[in-house]
Formats: sequence, structure tokens, C-alpha cells
Amino acid sequence: KGRALHRKQLLGLPARFTVLPNLPAHAAQGLFAQAGSYDAWIRLSNGKGGIEPDKKTDVRGFAIKVLGVQGEGALGGTTDAQDFLLINLPAFAFPHSYEFMDFVLAISQGGAALFKHLFRRYGILGALTQLKRLSKLPIKGFKGFARSPMFSGAPIACGAYAARVRLVCTSPVPALQGTVNNWGEELLSHLQNAPLHYQLQLQ
Repeated sequence: KGRALHRKQLLGLPARFTVLPNLPAHAAQGLFAQAGSYDAWIRLSNGKGGIEPDKKTDVRGFAIKVLGVQGEGALGGTTDAQDFLLINLPAFAFPHSYEFMDFVLAISQGGAALFKHLFRRYGILGALTQLKRLSKLPIKGFKGFARSPMFSGAPIACGAYAARVRLVCTSPVPALQGTVNNWGEELLSHLQNAPLHYQLQLQ
């Protein structure tokens, strides 16, 4: 038992999240309404529900929890944190959120349950099409958390607008050399030399 996805944590890091001044009105919403600096936590992960070697192709996760905020929570009430959940896929793998949630529930119960779910929902040919589509997700070519951009799986609310999120490392890092067996240690190797700076972008 455990997390259905992103079970393998590669690294947990403290960070500082800075909201810049003079943002355009359409972006100066919620957390971004006022300039300020916040403590934050970062969790880096592999996407699968099992613990597998980092050298295997996988969806990579970059989660940011910004602390010390005050505002309305997305699920009601108030909150003191803002979460950004990012992956190295520029587009979400499912057209509807309910399809994704059903997929997660099925895959958490094992491969047999996943196949049964896909066949029941899409039929035999549809299930095979879905498996083929998922197997071709553009997750190959990951070059590390300091080189590959990360994206929100779905848009977030930003005032009256919907915004996609992209995270890009703006610090210079050397080109990737050879095969990486531990992506967490690979990122730490950069942090041992100097801080890494990232830019959070809204579209």
C-alpha cells in the first residue's frame, strides 16, 4: 500500500519562493497579488506507483509547497499553503479529470485491475488504443531537474483566467554526460556548487 503515483521520492529540499513586484494585472492574482518571499518545500519524484531504478524512462514530478500564505482554499475554507504540482509532460495525458482519477484508482490495485478497467470503459479495441497512446507519451529524453522544463498537468485558476504553469531553471548547468542512475544526487551535485534559480511562468 502507498501512493498510487509518484511513490519514489528522489529528493526533498527547502527553497525560497519569491513573488516579483510589478506583475501585469492579469497575473497579479492570489499568491502573485503582492511582492514577497516565502519559505517552500520541493519534492522530486518518479511518476510510477512502484520503486524502480531512475535510469528507467518515467514521468518525473516536481512539487512545490509554498508556506505562509493566507487565502481561500481550492476545496473551500482557507489555506496557509499553495501547491504547484508539475511534471515533465507539456500536455496532460487525459482529456478529462474523471478519466485520470479512474485510471489512478485502477492502477493502484495492480496491472490486472488496470486492464479490466480499460476494457470495461473503452472496449477491447479502445483499451488497446489507450495502452498504445499511453506508451507513446513524450517522456523520453529527460535531462534532469535543472535542464528539463516542468509543466502543470492542467490549468490553474488565476483570478478570472485559467493559466498553465511552466517551471524553467535559469541557472547555468553543464550538459548532461552519460547515463544517470540517481536523479536526486544529480541535482545535489549542482547545489553543492551554487544555488539553483528557477522561473515560474504563467501562460
